[in-house]
Amino acid sequence: GGSVRLPGTVTKNKRPLALALTGQLLALVARRWAQRVPESPYVFHRRGRRLVRFDTAWDAACEAVGLPGLLFHDLRR
Repeated sequence: GGSVRLPGTVTKNKRPLALALTGQLLALVARRWAQRVPESPYVFHRRGRRLVRFDTAWDAACEAVGLPGLLFHDLRR
């Protein structure tokens, strides 16, 4: 497995957070890391630029898997 450490500057409570990566999530991050643009600090990006909004892509993906109307925020529980 692997892990990612988020600095306190990007967490809600301002404390660093370690996230464990295993299985499909680890494989996804590894694939994206291999396809990254070297000049960009982002793993998930559009041509090296950060993602600002992904609602259209999210809606299309949910529709494709038969879950129309699913909100990304619904995944928090």
